[in-house]
Amino acid sequence: MRTNLRIKVATAVVAILVGGLLAWFATAGPAVAFFSGGLFLDVQVKSPATLLAKGAAVQVPVEVTCNATGTVSVSVTVTQKSGSGVARGSGSTQVGCAGSGEQITVLVQATAAKPFKKGDAVATAEIFGCNNVTCGSETDSEVIQITTTAAPTTTAAPTTTAAPTTTAAPTTTAAPPTTAAPTTTAAPTTTAAPTSTAG
Repeated sequence: MRTNLRIKVATAVVAILVGGLLAWFATAGPAVAFFSGGLFLDVQVKSPATLLAKGAAVQVPVEVTCNATGTVSVSVTVTQKSGSGVARGSGSTQVGCAGSGEQITVLVQATAAKPFKKGDAVATAEIFGCNNVTCGSETDSEVIQITTTAAPTTTAAPTTTAAPTTTAAPTTTAAPPTTAAPTTTAAPTTTAAPTSTAG
């Protein structure tokens, strides 16, 4: 009896520990992708988003991984506190599944009275698609930064092409003026010797 009791207590302790670990990983880890019937769908919201037209819209970067037949639908909603109100909007696009980690952007237009502004916002993306067996969807919500379009100015690096100005070296071609040496041809003036025939 004591052996059975110990086994039951040990089993209960292990179950509690495993359950706690599973709960911890479920809350700490990222969203799990949809996978069923050979269909794989995953979407991840990226940051920062780009502010457009003085807050009338934002462009949200999204990473899509899928193997659906045809195209998938990707929709994004953005919500942001703006003054005493809330700015919100939504947008969607169709994407062909190109494999792993396809980078796209979704235009989200403000639909509330408040425009978007620079700062924190909450973005939620959803992907929906089908294959020949089943259909499914997956969502991801993230806190993102909304910024202006000034970030892409890092492409100014190619201005280092000024190095070819070192082609000024060929100016050493001034050496040919040393051809003045042939002026020593004045020696043949010694032909005056035949004047001694007067005797």
